[in-house]
Amino acid sequence: MPAADTPYPIFVLTLPGDEARRQPLLERLAGMGLGHELFFGIDGREGLSPAQEAMIDRTAIRRALRRDLCDAELACALSHQAIYRAILARGLPGAVILEDDAIVDAPFGRFMQTGPHTQADMILLDHRCGRFTRRPVAMLMPGVAAYRVILPPTLATGYVLSAAGARWMLDACTPLSGTADWPCDISRLGAIAAAPRLVGHYEEGEGWTHLQGSRARHKQDTLPKGRGRLLSRGYWALKIKRARSRRLY
Repeated sequence: MPAADTPYPIFVLTLPGDEARRQPLLERLAGMGLGHELFFGIDGREGLSPAQEAMIDRTAIRRALRRDLCDAELACALSHQAIYRAILARGLPGAVILEDDAIVDAPFGRFMQTGPHTQADMILLDHRCGRFTRRPVAMLMPGVAAYRVILPPTLATGYVLSAAGARWMLDACTPLSGTADWPCDISRLGAIAAAPRLVGHYEEGEGWTHLQGSRARHKQDTLPKGRGRLLSRGYWALKIKRARSRRLY
């Protein structure tokens, strides 16, 4: 179904040949009368091209995460960046971005009907872990509050991004040098997160996912080990942020 004539169109990030994977989402969107546009991303399962490698700083990733990202993770991040470029190239004020295994229901439909949502340049509709302000900073719609991101969560399953946010993300995350979900610190963008969440996701082992198990095989460890971490400025900054914030999920 073509994207509806709305200020913030819905982009569904998918790969060629993934008809079965995206069909449940497309059926749910159609059932709510919501148009969408398929955005075909990069399939990193067979490796990345030299041009794509030029947009990645693998050394910085290894230094920051103490592990390597697999090509599929990097391709996912590059695919999101391609959407940001499309937002700017087409002169859109922003977009709602859904990965093709996102789960949407009636609350998401109501959210779309009350948009466009301009409370922040980035609104996370799905998220896990992370830390947020103790009190909401806005109401997205009746019954759904928004909390400012203090420590970035995981998951890029569904979010709203303004054109200004797309420009910021491209500037801050190029070359790729961080996690696949959010390669840069989205708290600096002023990102907010919906609670309750308006987009769902499949847990590992459920549904369709090209990255299943990849994060479990490559655990992150971003702090110095042993006593040295107690002398790290970053360690204490992180402790303070945690003390002044809360988890949502």
